[in-house]
Amino acid sequence: MNHLLRLNGLNAGYGTIHVLYDVSLECGEGEAIAIVGPNGSGKTTLLNTIFRLADIFSGSITFDGKEIGHERPHKVARNGIAYLRQEGNVFPSMPVAENLKMGGFTLPKREVKGRIEEVLSLVKPVRAFFRRTAGTLSGGERQMVALASALMSRPKLLLMDEPTTGLSPVAAGEIAELIGKLKGEGHLSMLIVEQNLKKILNVVDCCSLLVSGRMMLSGKPEDLLSRSDIMRTYLGLS
Repeated sequence: MNHLLRLNGLNAGYGTIHVLYDVSLECGEGEAIAIVGPNGSGKTTLLNTIFRLADIFSGSITFDGKEIGHERPHKVARNGIAYLRQEGNVFPSMPVAENLKMGGFTLPKREVKGRIEEVLSLVKPVRAFFRRTAGTLSGGERQMVALASALMSRPKLLLMDEPTTGLSPVAAGEIAELIGKLKGEGHLSMLIVEQNLKKILNVVDCCSLLVSGRMMLSGKPEDLLSRSDIMRTYLGLS
């Protein structure tokens, strides 16, 4: 498998606050990896660092054969990485259609309309409320809009931070189903931070356990599930 993303000895944080310690990780083309761990372990900071919203103290981030550790976020987006953040991921005062257009800011203007149709064919529920204002939507509907907006740029890698958190069980299931559909397409790589492990473990290829800013282990989902000590100690699951 060709490695699309490679983190090597990454130390990162915010200003003088050190959060990640010597983190190394590889994600292949079309691979989905779940980043799991207890609250406060640095999972969001890991995604922020890849998207260049956190400070890198040492180590490297290579994406698609290019070192991106010194790039700004808009350059990272143009390189092919999209970020579905946990909060602030839609423009609530704008119509859904305009949210999608904003998501396609890296595309040539002539391609935006066609890409919207492509994205609506992937995230089908969005078509039903395409003309509504994003702020009038339910939490699950807003999350679908956010996902559709993230896909607008035709990313090679999609970062997702807690995509089902705070949603109703039905909405969480719909988002997990959409993630599985994207995985089934076979072209998009994904790094997914998610507390609701049971929703995504049948979607991802690998799970990486992050504890106190350090990568403890990586393996197949079934290997993680078989470790009752880890599930109980670090993830609060029996």
